[in-house]
Amino acid sequence: MKDFSIRLAEVEDLNQLQKVARQTYTDHFTHIWEDAGKYYMENSFNKVVLKNELTNPNHLYFLGFEQEKAVGYMKLNIDQLLMESRHLNSLELERIYIRKNATGLGLGRQLIQLAFKEARERHKDLIWLKSMDSSTASIAFYEKQGFVMCGKDQLEWPFIKPEYRGMVVMKKQLKRETT
Repeated sequence: MKDFSIRLAEVEDLNQLQKVARQTYTDHFTHIWEDAGKYYMENSFNKVVLKNELTNPNHLYFLGFEQEKAVGYMKLNIDQLLMESRHLNSLELERIYIRKNATGLGLGRQLIQLAFKEARERHKDLIWLKSMDSSTASIAFYEKQGFVMCGKDQLEWPFIKPEYRGMVVMKKQLKRETT
C-alpha cells in the first residue's frame, strides 16, 4: 500500500480537479462511448460545472495525491436521496476515480473510509452509490467495503454504447457510534 495524502478540494483547486477528472475518466471509461467520452466530459468536467459544484455546500470533492501529484478524486453529495426508498438521511458517493497507474494501491480504500467518516460526522444513516453493472471489479471492491446491491438504473447520456447503460445501485447502512 502506497502513501497517499487526501485533502478537501477548494475553488482554488479548480484547474487541478478538472485535469485529474479528465485524466482518470480517460484512463477508464472512453471505451463505453461512441464519441470516446467527449460529450460526457465536456458536460461534466467543464470549469463552470466544477466551479459551481465546488461552491455548493451539498457537494464535497476530495483530491488524492501521490507525493505532490493528484492521482484521483472523490465526489460526495451530502443530501442526496436514495432513489428506491427515498431514504431521507443518506449521502451519495457519486464518484471515486483514480488514475490507472495508481489503481489497486490503496487510495480507493482510503477514499471510501473518508466517505464513511464524512457520512457519520453528518449523522447519515446510509451511504449509497451507483456502479456500472459491467464493472465487476468496482462492484467487488464496493462489496468488500460492505456495500450491498439494492437496485438497478440506466444511464441515459447521449453517445453511450447500449451495452454500458446498465447500472447497479449499492448501499451501506452505517452504524451509529455510541458515546
